[in-house]
Amino acid sequence: MSDPTFIPDEAQLRRAFIKGITSGLVFPAAACCLWTAFWTLYQVPPHVEVFKSVRVNMPVATEFLMWAYPYVAIFFVAVAIACILATALKGDRWPAAVLNIAACLLGMSWLAFLTVALTGPLMSLLRGIGTR
Repeated sequence: MSDPTFIPDEAQLRRAFIKGITSGLVFPAAACCLWTAFWTLYQVPPHVEVFKSVRVNMPVATEFLMWAYPYVAIFFVAVAIACILATALKGDRWPAAVLNIAACLLGMSWLAFLTVALTGPLMSLLRGIGTR
C-alpha cells in the first residue's frame, strides 16, 4: 500500500499541475485544428469556382487562400497530431501546454482570415450590383 505520511515535494506538485492543464487543453486544441482543416476544405472549393467565373479584382488574401488551402488543411491536421503527441509524451512540461494554446489560437485566427478572404470579393460584387 501507499504510505499515508508521504507528502509530495513542490516539483512533483508543479508537474502534476502542468499535466492537468495540458491534458485539459489537448482536446479543444486538437478539435479546433481538425475543425479548421475540415471547414477550410469544405468552404474554399465552391468559392474558388465562383471566383474563377466572375471578373472581379481579387484581394491578395483571397488569391493566397485559393492557392494555399490544401496545404493549410494538411498543416492543421499535422498540428492536431503534434498536440496529441506532445501531450502524451511531454504533458508535464510547459511547452506542451503552450503548443495546445497556440494551436487553438492559430486555428481561430485562420478561420477569421478565411471568413474575411472569402467574403471580401462577394461584398464587392454586391456593391457592383447596387449601382446598375
